[in-house]
Amino acid sequence: MSIDKKEDNFFRTVFKLVEKGEDYLTVSDSFEDFYNIIEDALNHFEITEEYEKCAILKKYMDDCIKEIPTNIDEALDFLATLDIRSLFERFKNYDEFTFSIELHPKIGKRLIDIWLLKYDISPMRKYFLSTGEINPENMAHKIIKAFIVKARTFIENEIN
Repeated sequence: MSIDKKEDNFFRTVFKLVEKGEDYLTVSDSFEDFYNIIEDALNHFEITEEYEKCAILKKYMDDCIKEIPTNIDEALDFLATLDIRSLFERFKNYDEFTFSIELHPKIGKRLIDIWLLKYDISPMRKYFLSTGEINPENMAHKIIKAFIVKARTFIENEIN
């Protein structure tokens, strides 16, 4: 079987980035596209019978999926690790809708890109699909709205 040299070099480069723990943005604009590239690299190394590389890529893929929350409560726990103190003043002056609109392009995009993959492999996506929600934008909005309610409560407690 003939292996395309350019393709082989590409997958070896991707493998090195995974080994180094580089952020997916060094290869792709979206995590989902990067995940597809990793799957293609995994298939490539299976064909070339480089099973050690396959194991490393498979573990990387599994670890990525394990980091995705499985429900809104876990998502809120993660978002609570963000520094919301810097948002106190701005947050006090916004209603929930306005603040949601401000957060959506920043946080919502990452939620959709990483947590709400189109694939059914995402535990968060599976959670929302089980509730009947199929639109990733709505999924992200629900997470952001729940975050805003939790943050507002936190801020009000901090101020009082």
